[in-house]
Amino acid sequence: MQRLTPGGLLDSQPQFDLSKWYLDCVSQEGNVFIAYSARLRWKSFTLHYASRLLFTDDAATQSKSTLRRGRPPAADRDVVRWDSPALEVRGEWNALSEPIEETIFEDEAGRIRWRCLQPRAAANVRLERNRAITGYGYVEHLQMTIPPWRLPIQQLRWGRFLSDTDALVWIDWSGPHAKRIVYHNGEAASAGSISDEELILAAPPATLSLDRRRVLREGALTSIALSKIPGLAKVFPSHILNVHECKWLSRGVLRRSSGSEAAGWAIHEIVQWPS
Repeated sequence: MQRLTPGGLLDSQPQFDLSKWYLDCVSQEGNVFIAYSARLRWKSFTLHYASRLLFTDDAATQSKSTLRRGRPPAADRDVVRWDSPALEVRGEWNALSEPIEETIFEDEAGRIRWRCLQPRAAANVRLERNRAITGYGYVEHLQMTIPPWRLPIQQLRWGRFLSDTDALVWIDWSGPHAKRIVYHNGEAASAGSISDEELILAAPPATLSLDRRRVLREGALTSIALSKIPGLAKVFPSHILNVHECKWLSRGVLRRSSGSEAAGWAIHEIVQWPS
C-alpha cells in the first residue's frame, strides 16, 4: 500500500520503527539482572514489550515478560530510572562514564542509531519480596527504522565488560556488511580479534579474557526472548524467527601490555542468523 510522504512522493515501503532499551546490573557476587523495554510499529502492527531476566547462583535463570503498555526508561542527565509495575521492577542507574552515540548502519531502507547512555553505571534494582541487586550496570538504546531481516549481516557479537577502573563495550558484525565498534573508557578503540572467549585490543594494546562461566539464555529468539508474543509467525518472516542467540555471564580479566590487570564481570552474546 502506497502512502504520501512529507515530501509529496509516494512511498511503497511500510514504516518500520523499533525503539529498544537494554539495561543490566551485575552484583559483586555475580547475580545478574537484565531488562528490555521495547515499542515496535510496523504497518498496522504496534507492540509494546518488556521483559526481565534474573540469574543467581542459588537458582536457575528466571524470566518474566509483559505485553502491557508501560513507560520506557527515563533518562535525566546522568540518571536513568525505570519502573515496571507489571514486572515488579524499580531500578536506578547513575552514570560513572560519559555516553557514546553512533549510527551503526544506514542505507535507503533505514538506519540503526545506537546510544550507549551509560557504558558504566552504579545500578540499584529493586524486585518483588524486597529482593535487590546492586552493582555495576549498563544502559543502551537502539532506534531502528530498518527491519532486522533486511540487515546485511550473518552474525553479531555484542558485549560489555565492567570493572572498578574500566568500561569496555563491543559490537562486531560479520557477513556482507562487516562492522566492528569498540569503546574502551569512552574512547574508540581498535580490536585485532573478537571471539566468545577473548577480545584483543590493538590500540591501546590489551587483552580481555572471558571464561563463559554461565549461560544466561540460549535458543531461537521465538522460544526464549519472544516466546510470549502471540501471532509472530503471521507477521514476521520465518528467517528472522529462527535467529539463534546465546548469552553468557563471564568473569573477565583485562590485561594491559604494561602488566596491569583489572577483573570484573562481562555480559556478552553471539547472535546467528540462519543461512
